[in-house]
Amino acid sequence: MAVAVKVLLIEDNPADARLISEMFVDACRSGPQFELVWEQSLAGGLESLRRGGADVVILDLGLPESSGLETVRRLFAQSVPVPTLVVMSGSSDEEVAEQALRVGAQDYLVKGCVDGALLVRSIRYAMGRAQAEVAIREANARLERRVIERTTELAKAVDALREEARERERAESANQSKSRFLATMSHDLRTPLNGILGFAQLLQEDKNLTEHQRVSVGTIRRCGEHLLLMINDILDLAKIEAGKFELCPTHIQTAEFMRVIADIIDVKVRQKPNLRLQCDVAPAVPRILYADERRLRQVLLNLLDNAVKFSNEGQVTVRMSALASGHTLFEVEDEGTSLTDAEAARLFKPFEQVGNAGQRSQGTGLGLLICMEFVRQMGGDIHVQSGRSKGNLFWFAVDLRAPAHAGDAGAGAIETGAIGRLAKGTAAVATGH
Repeated sequence: MAVAVKVLLIEDNPADARLISEMFVDACRSGPQFELVWEQSLAGGLESLRRGGADVVILDLGLPESSGLETVRRLFAQSVPVPTLVVMSGSSDEEVAEQALRVGAQDYLVKGCVDGALLVRSIRYAMGRAQAEVAIREANARLERRVIERTTELAKAVDALREEARERERAESANQSKSRFLATMSHDLRTPLNGILGFAQLLQEDKNLTEHQRVSVGTIRRCGEHLLLMINDILDLAKIEAGKFELCPTHIQTAEFMRVIADIIDVKVRQKPNLRLQCDVAPAVPRILYADERRLRQVLLNLLDNAVKFSNEGQVTVRMSALASGHTLFEVEDEGTSLTDAEAARLFKPFEQVGNAGQRSQGTGLGLLICMEFVRQMGGDIHVQSGRSKGNLFWFAVDLRAPAHAGDAGAGAIETGAIGRLAKGTAAVATGH
């Protein structure tokens, strides 16, 4: 059974009220149900609204205590919620009724032009419009809340961006100050350090030194070289952090490049009688590479130096091979103590070192970090295979193909044995077979 619509009629004229009541009685016979409550004054209507229960208010605009739009304004001015509102006016007040729609009414009727069907349609229309207005107000309220929330979020984001920009400016200023300090420090330290190293070398050549003096001079030279290494590492790291590091690629003779690396690292290999060095270059590797020779050499020497440092016997191997993608693969493998997964995870962090105290004292903890940044600048990454039963394997692949304008300089493979053999028989250096 349909729920009856409760209608509050505020009408001072009993005849008009009786006519409206009869229209509702006729309407109830044909379908929709209505319950009518009649009040003769605005005050009585407001009291009825306070008691609650009305779904629709039909308000006569010509009440004795007020008339026209003033009646509507007085109704809405009260603290009592007003449900759906339909206003009634005489034919001469139709313009006022239209104005009432703009201040809150949902529909209007003109006395003398109303029948039962029109009355029912007007109530249904007014109730539908009231529901739509409520939905629109709720949507607008949600939208306003969302706008306020988004505005607050955006304001916070803008503040965060401004703070980030200020932090960036402060960081850039600090980096500039650090770069200036390091450049000055580099000059101020390197000048006397070069003097110390120079005189140490000269003293080492003096045949009049006693054995004790020769050992002491050797210690001075090693300490100076270690200090110079630390200065160079710190300066490289500062350039990388400041974003001012740039590669300077040139054409490199592959065979000569690898020969120099083998010669340098063999000096340390010779200090360990049970250790040997193997250098293999695959035939498919181009004779000419295009890379920053100094930085690429620095990466390989660092990896090889670590391999030698952590190996007392067996073999240290450096390999070059050409991948199908055109990249050149570099591998450094040793047969020393295998790194644990935990140690491998710390390798490329600043000032992190593995090994015993004596091994850690031989470096700064920056070498691998700097080498990783160099390789990333070249378009690759250094990888390490840890947790092996014996030894470690480091590798990286970078594109070192010469530009097209270099003609056939980069074409062709290295001739077998082009690098040759080191003077020490246990350190074989040869190209791939």
